[in-house]
Amino acid sequence: MDDKGQSVFNWIAPAPIASLKPDEVAQFDSATFNIPPNAKNISIDFLSAPGK
Repeated sequence: MDDKGQSVFNWIAPAPIASLKPDEVAQFDSATFNIPPNAKNISIDFLSAPGK
């Protein structure tokens, strides 16, 4: 996001598993390159798969 809160870049990291049970954990790692220099903040969203 830029300094005005507008999205300047996004990417999707696939989930390593479909769902978690209570107290279960899963690790994931997602990296990307060439993020625009005007990006000042990050927003992370966790979404359910369609139809879930």
